[in-house]
Amino acid sequence: MDDNTSTPVTPHIASASVWEGNVGDIYPPDGGSQQAKDAIDALESAGIPCCLVGVAALKYFGTARVSEACRFPSSSRSVAWIQLVPSSDCHFECTPSNFERSHKGLPYARLDIFAQSLLDTYDLVDLVDLVDGMDLSPEWRIENLQLDGTVDVAWAERKNEAIRASVPLTDSSCLLEVNTWPWGRRETWEGIVGSKQSRIGPEIPKEFWATRFRPKGDRDPRLPREKGALYFLKDRECPVDPGNYDVVVVNWDQAAET
Repeated sequence: MDDNTSTPVTPHIASASVWEGNVGDIYPPDGGSQQAKDAIDALESAGIPCCLVGVAALKYFGTARVSEACRFPSSSRSVAWIQLVPSSDCHFECTPSNFERSHKGLPYARLDIFAQSLLDTYDLVDLVDLVDGMDLSPEWRIENLQLDGTVDVAWAERKNEAIRASVPLTDSSCLLEVNTWPWGRRETWEGIVGSKQSRIGPEIPKEFWATRFRPKGDRDPRLPREKGALYFLKDRECPVDPGNYDVVVVNWDQAAET
């Protein structure tokens, strides 16, 4: 991650992740985690390393994200939506040493790897949620992040070239492109971590909450939560959420060699 110019970008765009569902669909009671595990097991059995990122990872790291498909409750077939994207789109190397496993055995991008990728790609929405979900401190970055220099402008430019080559040129197609301004990584990180309290809304008593997602004294959200005083906070997501944003990152280069 020290060399911002070394990360390639996929030459195409993966299919859109906003999925509206079909009439008659119902959603798995576990949010699709078993379906995701089945897909991951199949890929790993073929020698293809993969992990979960996107909203699936943000939920694992303690955020209160809700999938868009919550807007489309229905009632007969069980479905889950899993999107495969190359690891270059996520700006990290897809190898098992960069993964951590949940208590259900699902592989996720390791916290430090995930945070660095969101910072390097200037994905502020997800990065802010990650910081608040894990209640990351200013000191956490010392052993976990590379903050020298700027976000990866070269990666962003290649990404935008791929976007422009993949969609019709319209007055609004530029809105699909990503940031190419060379924002400083250190300034960006410190600004996000230093403003956790300001993101807590008036509906939440700041004396009891460390961030908008984490009560003070709450344990690591990656651990299984036992029923108790804070059990009402478990997941805090739509009960019919199919987890359709679960994204499996695949190292396509390695897949091509197997």
